[in-house]
Amino acid sequence: MLSYWAETLFNGEEFLSSVEIIVDNGFITSITEQPVGEDHTPLPGIVVPGLVDLQVNGGGGKLFCQEPTIATLSAMVDAHFNYGTRHLLATVITSDWPILRAAAQAVADYINQGKAGVLGVHFEGPHLGSERAGIHNKQRFVGLSDKHLALYTQKNLGKVMVTLAPEIVPPDVIKDLVRQGVTVSLGHSNTNYDTALAAIEAGATSVTHLFNAMSALQSRAPGMVGAALASDSLYAGIIADGHHVHPAAIKTAVKALGEERAYLVTDAMAHVGSEQIRFGFEDQQIVKANGKLTVADGTLAGSCLDMQAAVKNCAVFTAVSPAAALKMATSTPARCIGLSQRVGFLKPGYPFIYHLLSNNFFA
Repeated sequence: MLSYWAETLFNGEEFLSSVEIIVDNGFITSITEQPVGEDHTPLPGIVVPGLVDLQVNGGGGKLFCQEPTIATLSAMVDAHFNYGTRHLLATVITSDWPILRAAAQAVADYINQGKAGVLGVHFEGPHLGSERAGIHNKQRFVGLSDKHLALYTQKNLGKVMVTLAPEIVPPDVIKDLVRQGVTVSLGHSNTNYDTALAAIEAGATSVTHLFNAMSALQSRAPGMVGAALASDSLYAGIIADGHHVHPAAIKTAVKALGEERAYLVTDAMAHVGSEQIRFGFEDQQIVKANGKLTVADGTLAGSCLDMQAAVKNCAVFTAVSPAAALKMATSTPARCIGLSQRVGFLKPGYPFIYHLLSNNFFA
């Protein structure tokens, strides 16, 4: 049994001061207010739950859809660990069938080996709308077939999220995915409001990188953005790097959804945790400059954002409380994928998986 002392602890919901944390076999047994003592191991700074990122394409110089292996997953986990991420969904963007299958196998093997850091897999495509492709190769876009359904519903992949366009995948298929435990997220779509609403009613519970690669909110055509902001239940991922979404738009989304449903993602590419400036992607070069990633025509190509920076940016951009910004990177994404009983909190019964922020992090 181990005893720690924290001057400040965020438990996934609120801040606590001057607390003793008792840990037994890796799990928290109690958190109580205590004065600092010699028998406690002090934890300097702000103790927060390990950050949760539901959209990680790569890191440490590796891109998962290019090298769908256990070694790539380990490099990604190690790279993002340095920035507070303790739990991630390994994301494979639009790819042909052999890559999707290899990515699933790599995640299954990684989890089976008892390795930490990967909660499951996020398939971002290939069931997307060609009008909102972004850097995805629209030549690889396909409908959701029986073999895709069988892959996404394997029981050895941890948590599975599938980003799809509701104009491509009908409500009955969405309903089937959800019934089998898949988190369906809507994205890369030029859908109208009614089609988006039908997908939500069928069980879609999230929107992938809100505002980006989707039909915008207009006065007489609310689109997917309007459907997301008007929903009473939908979660929405946001890339808070200052390039993907204007700070005022992030502030609007957080006001509409609250920190209970808006969550932060990085959409990180290979550049995070690496000194790389250029990275080859298919027949293009993704170049890092001024804190953003683009291809030759200026299209954004994922991000070089880390989760710790996303939390700081969110607090600055939206003027929400530090607790709200941290919720969006811990307990809210955990709830989005149905894992709030395991991650996103520091409370009795939870694993003691934490990250330390500096005392002046939010100053």
